[in-house]
Amino acid sequence: MGRRILKIQMLGCFSLEYDGKELVLDRNKVSKTTQLFQLILLHSQDGGISKVALIEALYGRSDVENKNGSLNNTIFRLRKQLYPYKWRNVYLGS
Repeated sequence: MGRRILKIQMLGCFSLEYDGKELVLDRNKVSKTTQLFQLILLHSQDGGISKVALIEALYGRSDVENKNGSLNNTIFRLRKQLYPYKWRNVYLGS
């Protein structure tokens, strides 16, 4: 099996390409799921990002009642969207 490559464009319009095909995470490019994935990618080289920092980045100024529950739901949706791309072992811990 050949190497599969994930191409990420972060500047300008955010886009993902995996194994030569466009990877679409959500209906729009500003969804919380897409923002979560961008944050994980941005912090992947420096040891990751804490849950508290994710909550602050995603929901800091919003009037969300249960920010922890909202983050857990967003992590669940991201895992579900990555599943068809065979990324079952990607760690998106809570």
